[in-house]
Amino acid sequence: MTLEDRIQALKNSAVRSLVEAHRVRADEPLLLAVRFEIDDPLGVGLFEVVDGFPGDDDDGLLSTDYEPSARLRLAGPLRLVLGSPGQVLGAVARNDDAIRALRQPSVVFEAGSDGGRRVREALGL
Repeated sequence: MTLEDRIQALKNSAVRSLVEAHRVRADEPLLLAVRFEIDDPLGVGLFEVVDGFPGDDDDGLLSTDYEPSARLRLAGPLRLVLGSPGQVLGAVARNDDAIRALRQPSVVFEAGSDGGRRVREALGL
């Protein structure tokens, strides 16, 4: 296995673990998870739409970066972008930076909810 293969395996495993941990949350159900920045050789971008995420629909999306750690086994940083369906739809309408950053997106989870479908359609996925 090459170094690139091992890094890709780490990235895939981290995304699966994060999505599963967020999927089972009852207080803020995960509606849609989209992996982006697929071409980054070390880091991972994960965009999540969460029902009940705090804030108003006109609030911006929350974007935060995490460095690799013992709990987050990656070769590079994780960029996590979070928002409610209303916040994401507002970000799409405003063409926010976080929306433009969704290059080469790949849906990794969809709950099948109306909110998730609306957001997926708005994102063109």
